Amino acid sequence: MQFKRPAAYPDFSTSKIVTDRRKAGLSTMPRALYFPLRQKRETHRDFQHNVLFRLRERLLKRGLGDAAYVCPLFLDRSAYRLNMHWSGLARWGGLWRHYPWEIEEVMLADGGHRIRFDRMPIFAEHISVPPHAVVTTASHKYSFTDSGTDLCFHSPKALPDGSMDLATFLDKVSAGFLDGGEKLSPDESDQMLNELIAGVDGDQKAATPTFRPDGEDPIGRWFSWGDHLRSEFEIEQFALVRWEDETDLF
Repeated sequence: MQFKRPAAYPDFSTSKIVTDRRKAGLSTMPRALYFPLRQKRETHRDFQHNVLFRLRERLLKRGLGDAAYVCPLFLDRSAYRLNMHWSGLARWGGLWRHYPWEIEEVMLADGGHRIRFDRMPIFAEHISVPPHAVVTTASHKYSFTDSGTDLCFHSPKALPDGSMDLATFLDKVSAGFLDGGEKLSPDESDQMLNELIAGVDGDQKAATPTFRPDGEDPIGRWFSWGDHLRSEFEIEQFALVRWEDETDLF
């Protein structure tokens, strides 16, 4: 995931964001939220957007996950925190007799049931936008309504079905994992890691790879890769892990 912070133009604005959306027949009421693509560093071979796009291609091809931009639907922290506060209180329900600090240990367990990301308010207040195409410049933006709908890529191109809330995105990823989708064993993980590294480098066979993972074990090398994605491209890596024996958790 590559996390973004939104900006906005009101409906009456004469900005290109608003005019593009109107020409495409997309909503601009009461405002249009947007985020820009990330500029390429001098040391990078390609744009961060293209890196995210190729990572997504490889993950989807192997049935191992997905990649997307993630952006909150709030313009300032105070509104964001207030919404999270009231959403949390609304969920308090059966726990109202206890103070939060009395619940010292909380364990999330599947127990054979579907994980319900839609019950977590914070996920509903974010939009996820998978990169839809390769770019040759970073002077593009994605825009959407303040409810996270009517996506537009400012080349311009309307992508009304190109986004979803974060809860839906995570539900799709976890469903593939829980429903028997392809998983990596430690012995197989190095091959997949090399495929993803090639995605960052754009498969430039003649060029020296820009990254070589550190670590004596497969998990350590994936952690090393995650650190590289964060420091170089501000892309955060997450993984779902299954233990064969629950006693390994303790």
